[in-house]
Amino acid sequence: MKLKAFGVCFTVSFPAIAFLAIAIICDRKGTVLLCLIASFMHEAGHILAMLLKGAKLKSVRFNLGDVAIDTESTTLSYDDEIFISVSGVFTNLILSLFSLLFFLFFKLSFCYNFFIVNLLIALFNLLPIRFLDGGQLLLFLLKKHFSIKTCDIVINILTVVFVVPVGVLGFIFVFNSSYNFSLLFAALYLIST
Repeated sequence: MKLKAFGVCFTVSFPAIAFLAIAIICDRKGTVLLCLIASFMHEAGHILAMLLKGAKLKSVRFNLGDVAIDTESTTLSYDDEIFISVSGVFTNLILSLFSLLFFLFFKLSFCYNFFIVNLLIALFNLLPIRFLDGGQLLLFLLKKHFSIKTCDIVINILTVVFVVPVGVLGFIFVFNSSYNFSLLFAALYLIST
């Protein structure tokens, strides 16, 4: 599905639409919808940061498991790239804080669930894994001081060091939490990328 708005081409892949439809239909507690909203806000944080730093968006592609944001070739400083990398996580942390405050004042379970979802998305994205925000952030920080080859070696080693425990925890959660596959799927996604 394609849509063009404000000069930006937005594309959603069929597998992403199918998976989300099935997940929302099967979800009894509304957690998938909260995750979808938090993920959308995460990506909106990146897009806003790109626009603030003068990048011109060309396309945004929503695929199964990731979002690819393409910009026209503009030269951004390392500091700008760092700002853009942390902006999604920062957005989730801000949403998490406000959700917690709303929960403490109004005692709405929805707010508590949104707090947890945003906090987990922020923490997950901070992992120093190549295709997550934490890995991109670390890559930009390392590029300031080391060669690209050294940076790639460090990021690849850290990716393996962090993906393996996530995978092991995923298997443990499958058997100890009445077959909750979410962390295992996340580990498989990280391995496949």
